[in-house]
Amino acid sequence: MRTTAALWVLLGLGCDVSGDAEGPGGRRPRWDTADPAGDTSDTYDTYDTSDTSGDSGADTAVDGLACGDGRVGGPHEECDGSDDSACAGRCATTCQCPSAEASGVLQVDMIDVWQGDGLLITSPAGFTMLVDAGDESAYPGVRRWLLDHAPGGVDYTLVSHQHADHMGAMDRVLQDHPEVGLAWDGGGVATSDSYDDYVLAAGNRRTTIVAGQTLDLGPDLLVEVLHSDVGSTENENYNSVVIKLTYGSVRTLMGGDCETEGCERYFDAGGVDIYKVHHHGSSDSSGGRILVDMQPRLALISAGEGNDYGHPDKVTLDTLDQVGADVWRTDEDGSVRVAIDGATWLVEAEKR
Repeated sequence: MRTTAALWVLLGLGCDVSGDAEGPGGRRPRWDTADPAGDTSDTYDTYDTSDTSGDSGADTAVDGLACGDGRVGGPHEECDGSDDSACAGRCATTCQCPSAEASGVLQVDMIDVWQGDGLLITSPAGFTMLVDAGDESAYPGVRRWLLDHAPGGVDYTLVSHQHADHMGAMDRVLQDHPEVGLAWDGGGVATSDSYDDYVLAAGNRRTTIVAGQTLDLGPDLLVEVLHSDVGSTENENYNSVVIKLTYGSVRTLMGGDCETEGCERYFDAGGVDIYKVHHHGSSDSSGGRILVDMQPRLALISAGEGNDYGHPDKVTLDTLDQVGADVWRTDEDGSVRVAIDGATWLVEAEKR
């Protein structure tokens, strides 16, 4: 049995995992304990997901690349790529200084924005990326979360698609965070106030990303754009940007409101360990072969408590149960934090 205490100390959580310590929301933080043989006893054993072939995929993405060689990233005045620059060895290929200290841990925060999406990603190298920000009313909560969990600033933003419950507060984020290097989205034009406000706030930082690109959040983390096909359909949900993060042997997928038909038509996610469930867990979010192909072991659902849409749908929850996924949801658990060390992960909730 391997101890998890080292990572708790690394994260600064100050929790004794040998006992019955509880997380901020009253739920016991726990490492994934899924056993392929079916043993899901609630222990603090870690589950090793390492690739026996030794190929994590992430090293390939950054091997041999030099700072400023054209990967998708942004410039930063303090990092010029030289050996004596302010963040030498940490600017990877973007020349963008990370706003947080390198920890060797990939952190994925699903922020409780009620009926919407908002995720803060902190890479092992210390880069921060906010993926969606909920609607306009969610901004106070998003602002508090960023102050608490990204005090050094936000390096990048990404808007999955042009619906207000995903992009409505992003203009405020960009206004309050001039340090954002690039504001990524799938491109396209919408006729809405939230879109107009976002475009104005993003200014020349707005950058269109397309399927096949990789986003640079530092070495060792591979961030692939699996889908970003704006204009391929009038259904804006189908246009959602879908990204896959690979750190060590742990694969994480997130894709806004991409629905079953759109997901099956446009990309193949392959195996996934952690799945940020599309479209708030609606009935059309994870049907068909999607979950069967992915076989996620951890599912994250962002939905508003008592929302009028019935999210998450019972069909989706039943399917997740059938594939053995451990489900965490904002309507019940509040904001959810996942810490990934490249082979295992730790989950905790922070109820508002």
